[in-house]
Amino acid sequence: MQVLKIYYLLPIFFVTGPFLPDLVITTSSLFFIIYFLKYERQYLVNNFFYFFLVFYLFIIFSSLNSNDFIFSLKSSLPYVRIIIFPLIIYYLLEKKILNLITLSKILLFVIIFLSLDSIYQFIFGYNVIGFKSPLNYRVTSFFNDEAILGSYISKILPLLISIYIYINHKSKDFSAIIYYVTFFLGIICIFLSGDRMPFGTILLYIILINIFYFEKKQFILLLSLIFAIIVLISLNNSLKNRYINMTLLQLFEGDIKIDKKFQIDEKNIEEKFNFELKNILNNKILFFSRPHQEHLKTAYSIFKDNKIIGSGPNTFRLNCTPKFHEHQSRCSTHPHNIYIQLLSETGIIGFIFLISIFFYFVYKIFYSSLNKDRLQVFIFTHLFVSIFPISTYGNFFNNYNSIMLFFPVGFYLYMLKNNKNYKTK
Repeated sequence: MQVLKIYYLLPIFFVTGPFLPDLVITTSSLFFIIYFLKYERQYLVNNFFYFFLVFYLFIIFSSLNSNDFIFSLKSSLPYVRIIIFPLIIYYLLEKKILNLITLSKILLFVIIFLSLDSIYQFIFGYNVIGFKSPLNYRVTSFFNDEAILGSYISKILPLLISIYIYINHKSKDFSAIIYYVTFFLGIICIFLSGDRMPFGTILLYIILINIFYFEKKQFILLLSLIFAIIVLISLNNSLKNRYINMTLLQLFEGDIKIDKKFQIDEKNIEEKFNFELKNILNNKILFFSRPHQEHLKTAYSIFKDNKIIGSGPNTFRLNCTPKFHEHQSRCSTHPHNIYIQLLSETGIIGFIFLISIFFYFVYKIFYSSLNKDRLQVFIFTHLFVSIFPISTYGNFFNNYNSIMLFFPVGFYLYMLKNNKNYKTK
């Protein structure tokens, strides 16, 4: 079992791309499916496993009823490893094979290193080993040509804070300063990445934490972040174009001149966007950007043809093309929202699974806040923003996205079980 200490390296493996995390999780899950059933069945006797086992059986059933069931089964059948993955982490923590303090140090290192490297790339145009971002308004650091730096940091930063609260809740020594500095650096990194949705969700996380468990230090941190962000936007045209001009232009239909990739170049931004106040005042507001809104329309049309069990996991790309080939902006591999994706690909039943989880998190946030359980407030607020309904997402059935979504869950299962020995003041 000691070989499974390789799980310590998962936060680093995520930076290298999907291959290494998927290799580790796939091989270990195959082993643990047999191991749990034969020797440690108690790790399968919990609400988490029961709930997702039913969901897993359902998505297989949905795949079998798909027009291209072979293609759909390629996504649904191996999904069992994603369900086993958090239970492996839970098991490794229970058996002391993994240690939360060691993991927190690794997360600290990864976040600080990526944050400092992103600042370096933002200033000089390339990172410490020479990687340049493929987009002149985005910072990618060691992710190189994959613009997912902000998304990655936004998923592991709240996990680090929850672990810190769990292992160090009574400490007021210098280590607390390190965590607060890391949190600040992480948010600046997300902001510099130009990834607006992760930046929005991390701000939502901070705001909700302040609402449901207000602390003076948290409030000061929030004000400091707002001030730093305002300064950065005011001093840098690329950030202003990305966060203000581009957002406004995507919210309002206007005479927008864009190329295929919607690139931003501060030298010709006026030519590309033709941004004028009258375009905002005289045009229709879009809830999402135009391409995303078209994807949602397509997903809804697919849903209407398959209301109960959907068109089959990961089949949006198959059903989109023949029906909407004349509107290319409506087609993609997925609709960029997991609620809409599950509605179209798994129907009302699959959608109910996800929305019930969301409302459970809402209930737990309120309940934990009333009971002044700081740890649970932080945990369930993180889980809440990770599946916030109006956020844009990658493909729910993509290996890398699913692994990243479920990565914190195993740690939270462990911490919540042992929360009975933890009291906040």
